[in-house]
Amino acid sequence: MPFGAMDLKRSYGVFMRTYECKYCSHTFTRRSILYKHQRTAKYCLIQQGKVQESVEEDPIYYCSHCTKVFTRKDTAKRHEKTCINQRESQNKQLLDLIAQLQQTIANLSQRPAGTTNRITMNLQPITDEEIQEHLEHLTIDFIIDGAKGYAVFANTYPFKDRVLCTDLARKKLKYKDGDGEVIEDGGGVKLTQKFFQAIALRNEEIINTEYRAIHEQVQQIAKDGTAYCADLTGLLTKASHLQELLIKCQEAARGEENELTKEFVRHLSKML
Repeated sequence: MPFGAMDLKRSYGVFMRTYECKYCSHTFTRRSILYKHQRTAKYCLIQQGKVQESVEEDPIYYCSHCTKVFTRKDTAKRHEKTCINQRESQNKQLLDLIAQLQQTIANLSQRPAGTTNRITMNLQPITDEEIQEHLEHLTIDFIIDGAKGYAVFANTYPFKDRVLCTDLARKKLKYKDGDGEVIEDGGGVKLTQKFFQAIALRNEEIINTEYRAIHEQVQQIAKDGTAYCADLTGLLTKASHLQELLIKCQEAARGEENELTKEFVRHLSKML
């Protein structure tokens, strides 16, 4: 029968006193053993709430040369032997590639400086007359596309094989003027003004023609009473865009810098 923390049990005809742990119900023949058990036995300490039960995880082994993970030590060691050889081979290939690139750069730096000069000497001069001869190719499609459209037109027609970009980051352009003099144009400022001056009349004529066509289209929509199914917003947006574009083109022709001129030079420099 239970007797507090102690029970009396018969063993070989003799009553033996035992001590039961109140946390895990294990019994002991000596009180000192019981106390030691309650201080050191992990499963008992867990029952007491003094330590948390932990789930043992399988050991994990990492390759020191790559990101692969293994659950067995022998497998990881076998992998490392082949992995280090592959890494050394890849490093050698990379070093060879770097050496080739360095040699290529060195060869380019030794290219005769006269190459650019010879190309410059072969450039045909850019004149107002030359630009105006190509104005038959300037259409509303180029104009509607704004700075990029003007740059595409210039590079395709009047500037073709007549302009060099010697520094893309600084947008430095090189070309010949009407007197055959080589012009180094930082930022393309001079060439931009020359271009917009030369196209000014034809550019304004095309824009005004398109603007009148939009105006007539809006009047017809009002007359027919079809505003409910017409893209009036699109038409008005296009008309507003053309008005603003014409103003910027006129500023560019006067040598004034604006968003249009900056974008024109940026697009043109990339195309050259």
